[in-house]
Order: sequence, then C-alpha cells, then structure tokens
Amino acid sequence: MNIYYDGVKSVNRGKSIIFGSLNDKSISWKVAEWAYEEGAVFILSNAPTALRFRDTLKLAEKCGNTIVIPADVTRLEDIEEVFRQTLEYFGGKIDFILHSNGMSPNVRKKKPYSDLNYNYFHQTLDISILSFHRILQTAFIKKMSPLGNITSEECADYCVTLFSDITRKVTLQNLYHDGGFSSMGMSLRAMTQYDK
Repeated sequence: MNIYYDGVKSVNRGKSIIFGSLNDKSISWKVAEWAYEEGAVFILSNAPTALRFRDTLKLAEKCGNTIVIPADVTRLEDIEEVFRQTLEYFGGKIDFILHSNGMSPNVRKKKPYSDLNYNYFHQTLDISILSFHRILQTAFIKKMSPLGNITSEECADYCVTLFSDITRKVTLQNLYHDGGFSSMGMSLRAMTQYDK
C-alpha cells in the first residue's frame, strides 16, 4: 500500500482518491472508513471486474454516497480518466492518494511458489507494483519529487506520528518522508535542466 500525501495538516480537509478497496477485509476499506469519519472526502476507484461484486459500492454509500470510478490500473488511459473525473468533481487539486491495488493470479489459482506461472506473475507485478508508478506519473509532480523538499517542521510532524499509538505496529521498517523522491527520483524536466 502506498500513500501519496500533499501536506494537509489534518484529514478533515483532505480531498483524495482511494484505489483498491475490494471488501471490508481490505486495508484501504478500513482507511476509507476512518478517513470519512475524520471528515475526508474522496473518490473510490477499483477494477471493473472487482466492481461487479458491488462491495465497493456499499463502501461508497457508507462514505457519503461518494462516486466510484472504474479503472484497470494496468491501463494508463483508465488512470488518467480517474484523475480527470476526480479533478472535475472536486473542482481543484487532490490532497492525498492511497494506492492499495494488489492481486496475484498465482495465489488465486493456488499455485505454489515452486510452480509459478510466469505470465500470472507478470500480471501480479503489473497490477500490484507498476500501477503505483502509473498513478504517480499521472498525478501533480514537481521537479525533484512530487511534493517538493521537506521542511524540518514537516519532518517533526511525521516523527511525532511515529511516537503515537497509531503506529505501534510499525517496527524495523525504512520509512521515507521525502516528498516522494525515494519512489520517483528526479523528473525528466529536472534532469534536462541539469544537463544544460
């Protein structure tokens, strides 16, 4: 699960897109419920095949009858359409994005690791990993990193969250608070400028 955050001080002003809430066992489903309780407004998006189960629509109803936009995250055009409709719906920028897309055909078909189907594995990577890059590629990206440089105050905000009970299960992890630089590095525009 990846979170793209644009610096709102509290969730209650946040406008967002939440990708991948399949059912009430999904992490992103729980995040959506909590974010809604805290006052966030968001768009839900999931694969057209997942929407046939109608669970995402139940979540949308529970979260203020928000809209649901179908998107196959392996298709850049679908992601672009989610952003187009979301920006139109909110009439402006998005504050945070939750990427929680993941699916493994090998697991679904009960294929053991010692007998992987590589075509299925490629689908897994495309849906679960490459889709994150597509989403970032489509979002509000700046020169060095999507969110720009981090101030010392923003770092302090982040550190304090790690001292709270909310993050009590986070341990022995590399946690980046770098405006997205660790995921994206420099943009082409920045590299072109440095080459001059």
